[in-house]
Amino acid sequence: PNMSDVFAEITKKVPADLVRLEGMGLREQISLFLKRRCFVMQHGAAMCNMLFAQEGSCVLEIVNDEDIDYYEKMISKTGMHRSIIVQEHRHAPIDPNFLTSCLADLMRSSMTML
Repeated sequence: PNMSDVFAEITKKVPADLVRLEGMGLREQISLFLKRRCFVMQHGAAMCNMLFAQEGSCVLEIVNDEDIDYYEKMISKTGMHRSIIVQEHRHAPIDPNFLTSCLADLMRSSMTML
């Protein structure tokens, strides 16, 4: 519910694009994931696009308790770095400052592992 606040906080720290995959064709989605190296994503079917991301990319996944390990094997097998933020429920707000702190930590750790 507070995606605009979260996105605004992210863009204070790093250049970012807010993308909605719904309505995008498969080629557009593949191209998007091939060109980017860092992703902040709500858990869901769009996470399958991580198959097209470059090795060494990082993803900060926003999940609720029941979804925590759903994409973990796929992401780790492809050589990407993953961190999670657990929501109280599927549509709970996320603290923008906490998210950007987690994102910064993830980006730092993925850079040191290259």
